[in-house]
Amino acid sequence: MAAFGSMLASAVIKMVVQELSSTIGTVRLWLERLKKAMYDISDMINDFETSTEVPAGQKIPVISHCL
Repeated sequence: MAAFGSMLASAVIKMVVQELSSTIGTVRLWLERLKKAMYDISDMINDFETSTEVPAGQKIPVISHCL
């Protein structure tokens, strides 16, 4: 009976380890994709800031609408 319990415990532990390995791999992939998206967004913000810079001393036109 003790051998059966040991085999059952070993099987359960093996299943848990496999599930954790799969989950860890999925989380790692998600984090890598999130990191890439973060860098892409940072690049887009930098490009926007660069393309919209106003030279020193130049006034920015203000458009006002009256209703």
